[in-house]
Amino acid sequence: MSAITNKYAEALESGNFHAGSVCVDCLMGLANGDWPTVGEGDWTQQSEDNANATLTEYDVTLGHLHNGPWSTCSHVGEECDVDCDCERTDFAYGNFNPCAVCGSRLSGSREDVTMVRKALLR
Repeated sequence: MSAITNKYAEALESGNFHAGSVCVDCLMGLANGDWPTVGEGDWTQQSEDNANATLTEYDVTLGHLHNGPWSTCSHVGEECDVDCDCERTDFAYGNFNPCAVCGSRLSGSREDVTMVRKALLR
């Protein structure tokens, strides 16, 4: 009998993942399934195509690693306070921090995500 392995944990422990951040539109889509429609706000067909391509290739999970060598946390190794917002950037210039899911370069808040290629999870 073979041991059951957690391929997601293996990807995180080996650094075989992408640490990114997402715009508010993608945050609502990932968290609640509430994706915008083309033409709603700043959501374009390109946004839709980029998001669909990303979500086809990656398993996207909200948050970031708080510990270990691959952590991007501002207080690595320490516990979060109740009101900690270490996974959130209140304002980011989109030209320097595009959304990891839809590619939006609009400035605004970003939430951290962890992305693992679905092929690694099979």
